[in-house]
Amino acid sequence: LCRALPLYASTVDYGSYLHWESITRTPAAARGIAIEGSYAYVAADDHGLCVVDISNPARPSLLGSVDTPDRAFALALSGAYAYVADGASGLQVIDISEPGSPELIGSVATPDRAVAIAIAGDHAYVAVGASGLQIIDIRHPAAPVIVGTVDTPGEACDVAIAGTASSAGAAVDIDLIERTYLYLATDAGRETLAANVAGQRALGVPVE
Repeated sequence: LCRALPLYASTVDYGSYLHWESITRTPAAARGIAIEGSYAYVAADDHGLCVVDISNPARPSLLGSVDTPDRAFALALSGAYAYVADGASGLQVIDISEPGSPELIGSVATPDRAVAIAIAGDHAYVAVGASGLQIIDIRHPAAPVIVGTVDTPGEACDVAIAGTASSAGAAVDIDLIERTYLYLATDAGRETLAANVAGQRALGVPVE
């Protein structure tokens, strides 16, 4: 298990009991993490994206990094790309096909700070504080486009997806299956909101 902690990327071995296996220092606070194969991708605040080689969990090493315009709060991976919720700079798209040399290739501005992200199929779902949820088409990673918005009563600070994405064969327009739900944490009365997503439309309803 790799876990992001302020200023560190840490590895824990659960083989027989819980103990710290190793720690790798990152250049700034580690705010988010995603794992793909032998690499950990860390959202490292004002130092952007850091890539850590975890092929040897006992000796993880910082392999590469790329700065982002603002502060990297969270990230999600899809294919050869990392999608970073980058605060005031919205969504940043990074090519990670060469993990040692990540490259910023695209972005889209959001109406408020991008602080959390989840991906399903060809869409990224970004929590943007007081502006709620932004739904972004990422079929063309170098040119992501906002295609939908759902407001929330308070500030959206996190997002997760329950369900799976489905493509319509070879059709260009790819929709999410009808009963894919988004769950957003907001600061309004400790509510959780669920959004039922169909195509490019999302309707928000409170969840008891």
